Amino acid sequence: MGSEARARLGLAALLGATLLAFGGVFAKSDYMGPTLLGMVLAVGLALLCRRLGAGALVTIVVSAVALGWYLLLVFQGHNTFYGLPTVAAATGVGRAVLAGVQASNLDFAPVPPRPGYVILTVAGMWLVATIGEVATFRWRRPLVASLPPIALFSFLLIIGKQSVAGPLLVVFIPALLAYWGLEASHRLRSWGRWVGTWGRRDDTENESVTGRVARRMGYSCVAAALVAPVILPSLGTGLLPWRNPTSGGEGPGDGGSLGATSVDPFVELVPSLLQQESEELFRVTAERAAYWRLLSLADFDGNRWTEAEAFKATVQQGLLERSQPTAFEKSLLQRFDLTNLGGSYLPAAGRPSSLSISGEARTTRYNAETRHLEVAEGDVQGMEYIVTSELPRVTFEAMRTARVGQQGDNYTSVPADLSPQVRALAEQWTKKADSDFAKLVALQTRFQTDFAYSENVAKKDSDDYLTYFLTESRTGYCQQFSTAFALLARTLGYPSRVSVGFLPGQEAPDTSDTYVVRGTDAHAWPEIYFEDYGWVRFEPTPRDLTRLPNYTIDPSPGSGSNGAGAGGPQGNVGQIGGGALGTDITAANIDPRLGEGVEQEQPGRGADGYVWQEAFGRLFRWLILSLLVVLVLVPFAKELKTRYRYARATSPSSTTAAAFAQFLDEAGELAAARRPSESAIAYASRLVSGRKVPADPAVRLATLYEIAEYSPRAPPRSRLARQRGSRSGSVRLCGSEPRG
Repeated sequence: MGSEARARLGLAALLGATLLAFGGVFAKSDYMGPTLLGMVLAVGLALLCRRLGAGALVTIVVSAVALGWYLLLVFQGHNTFYGLPTVAAATGVGRAVLAGVQASNLDFAPVPPRPGYVILTVAGMWLVATIGEVATFRWRRPLVASLPPIALFSFLLIIGKQSVAGPLLVVFIPALLAYWGLEASHRLRSWGRWVGTWGRRDDTENESVTGRVARRMGYSCVAAALVAPVILPSLGTGLLPWRNPTSGGEGPGDGGSLGATSVDPFVELVPSLLQQESEELFRVTAERAAYWRLLSLADFDGNRWTEAEAFKATVQQGLLERSQPTAFEKSLLQRFDLTNLGGSYLPAAGRPSSLSISGEARTTRYNAETRHLEVAEGDVQGMEYIVTSELPRVTFEAMRTARVGQQGDNYTSVPADLSPQVRALAEQWTKKADSDFAKLVALQTRFQTDFAYSENVAKKDSDDYLTYFLTESRTGYCQQFSTAFALLARTLGYPSRVSVGFLPGQEAPDTSDTYVVRGTDAHAWPEIYFEDYGWVRFEPTPRDLTRLPNYTIDPSPGSGSNGAGAGGPQGNVGQIGGGALGTDITAANIDPRLGEGVEQEQPGRGADGYVWQEAFGRLFRWLILSLLVVLVLVPFAKELKTRYRYARATSPSSTTAAAFAQFLDEAGELAAARRPSESAIAYASRLVSGRKVPADPAVRLATLYEIAEYSPRAPPRSRLARQRGSRSGSVRLCGSEPRG
């Protein structure tokens, strides 16, 4: 193996260690396949451009174009034109990246392999691989090649799981040092075999280049060792804290537990500063996921939702007073462990019917009207309890004929100064619907289709923010969407309320049927009251973490994606956030394990996983099949080529030329290629001196070839017969079986 091959192996080790660091960020290793293949393609393209004599700028441009095409094939293959790029495919990649950037404000490692995350990972490692190849073998700048992997690895340590940081460092640092050493060896070989490391001590002769380089590297290492404790997380005070559930590092930095976190029980229309911490608030064990409700709000004063006046009764012997259950309800048993949730409200799914508190007994009350739970005194942090809840047994078919029920006037009242434009929008968006439920689905679809989710919404002074939100900005977070949906429903005469609580959270990796709920899962959603079913949830917020109720989605084949066939823009219905987050609202996106229909997968995800995973699987299988075909066809083509040469050989000279041509092919692949200015005998002698071919047959074949080519007489047939053996004059290479 030559010095360049060893240096390339060192670069591959460095790139592999960097890729391995993503394992501390992703919950699954699905990102590994497309990223690794992308790195191989990037290095291969850079190497090919170098062999063809293309400059560094041309190499980078070609690599960028190939990267774009590769991303389209893997992540938007269904939108390409037989593999060729299209505007729709490029737009889809852009939307996925935008969705990933938005989700990065909320997600916490380990994160799912969202399309946007994997696209950024593939693009980043493709760029790192290209720079590494060009900087190492063109510019001869190993430090330039090292900076991107070091920067990316450091970033991954900060945002990834802290538990894997130590093992990753043990892998990355030796890989980095091995790359530097092998690259240095390759550069020394290019300078010559005999290059001294240290210069002479007298002033009459300058020191060698390697001496200066070695000292500079030594000074750099010492400086880095002195500066690293100030910069790296968890060393000293740390410039960058670890991002973990306590939002701080293990060292004496600015991190540390934030204590109990309470959720604001009020919902406002006008946006304000939204702060959601990523620490774990509680865990809940249940056979299926649900929205965990804290309380429900019915009174709206034009900007803020508040809790309606209602009698609050004390929970007696763990039972809540309730009416006779109907045939349209189902029960859900939940076990809560409030590790870091503060405040006075207890989360529970649906309408609680029984409560059992573990440990210290606390006086617990329930709202007789909304049935939400709260403690009479103190804080709920540290409480453990079991609650049974009743959930409406709703399906799409049943809801199509369901009738909206009647509640108090406070559930249908709207502000006196509500804009006529808002009322007109409600009528316009639902004019094609033929039932109460279809109209509500039409409202949900409109918000999911034409609006965008963002937590960074500037506060705007307006006397009519609702009209501004519905007609101009069309951007907000859950408070704006739940408020707008509830008020539009009230203008149609439907009783509505806004509930505050949490999304289902993420399944715990070590425990089945356990969901970890964090501060970033805090959410508000609207509910509509139906006869026989009670309060039914809708989801207008176009956030990729929210979950569309499956009872709002028509499960019949070919039904489209707008649920009840209500209004909404044609051709774009079901695109979350006006296409910004890009997922189809179809029955295939619903996980049947979640019972209530609370699961709506992230952008680009199908029933069994993300769409890009299926696309990459097809691409990978195609590549494997192509490789197998090549492995079969190439030897077959070589054999045909060899047979064709011998078939055309009609004289001893041409037979010798065919034999030597076969020798060049096999020796060039298995030993070393012939140099342009190298004679046949010199080439054979070089291989013999390296002990890569047997001495006697190789030199004799080269001699016969030169005689056949340059002597006025053809080689004797007796010598040719001895050389050819059974069929040809090919030579067995050391360590290989005779061929031909």
